[in-house]
Amino acid sequence: MKTDRVSSKRVSSAWVTAGVAAAVVVASAVGVATLMGSQTEPAAPEVSDVAPSGASGTSATSERAAAPSCIDRNSDVIAEYGLAEPAPGELDPSLGPVHRSVDDFTSFASIEELSAASTRAVVGQVVEAPCGRVVGLFGLRNVVVQVEHTLVGPKTSRVTFEQFDWDPSTGRPLLVVGYPKFEVGDRLAIFLRASDAPGLHRYVNDQGVFRVVDGRIADTRRPDPLVREIEGLTVAELRTRTADAR
Repeated sequence: MKTDRVSSKRVSSAWVTAGVAAAVVVASAVGVATLMGSQTEPAAPEVSDVAPSGASGTSATSERAAAPSCIDRNSDVIAEYGLAEPAPGELDPSLGPVHRSVDDFTSFASIEELSAASTRAVVGQVVEAPCGRVVGLFGLRNVVVQVEHTLVGPKTSRVTFEQFDWDPSTGRPLLVVGYPKFEVGDRLAIFLRASDAPGLHRYVNDQGVFRVVDGRIADTRRPDPLVREIEGLTVAELRTRTADAR
């Protein structure tokens, strides 16, 4: 199931209250919300900065592959959160996703600032999305991106980042305000930092996560000024803007 929800970074007070615990966890463990000290990434092999075959907007199989159910695979974790004996239908995805917000303490006014805060930024296509770790109130998925264009950082053939995916406290899918969710076959442009887990990356913030459709950054109508500036650009224009920022 693929669902998107986009919203202003300034969410209602009720959402913010619901996300306080999550924001603390993310700020300390996943590092979405805070500016942390510089982290050194392992050296990556140099590759040609060209789009792989079949990267015009469809996956190699021309259809999105079904991702494994991280909820089903983490029943033991869900049990630890108090759902050892769930009520009938309590783990039923048809109940709808859990919505949560995080406090992005960083905010950028320009592409130059966003690029400077990133250790990696790429345009590419999702080729794998295995289940990842559980950190506090966030079940994560490791999204593997086949790189088509490198915007920031060393050139690599693939980059893996941790995506918010499911809620371990309810066993239901999770949507975090401002963060689109990606599946195998999707194309994206994303600005990243090194994660505390070896070989993985994390979001810089919600201003650096974008869908790519037909060679353009898709318009998700998020109201943030920098997001509005970037959405609607072509991939070529975004490459030029990030190159000028270096």
